[in-house]
Amino acid sequence: MTEPLRTGERETYRHALQAHRAFGGGACTLLVLGTSRSRILLLHHAATDTAAELTVELAVELAETLRAAAGLEP
Repeated sequence: MTEPLRTGERETYRHALQAHRAFGGGACTLLVLGTSRSRILLLHHAATDTAAELTVELAVELAETLRAAAGLEP
């Protein structure tokens, strides 16, 4: 398993979102990490080997996309 944090880096923020299948079955956990080096990491199934780094612009775009999908104003 790959460690998403670099040497000397530490978590400054952590939030897990758990989505469930509409008709039962499994769940998917998305883990969002903020780091001491101003990195934003998104982990699928909360697995460190799936870590993807988001730029600030991508993080804002993701937030706006989720708000729009929920029918909320941007």
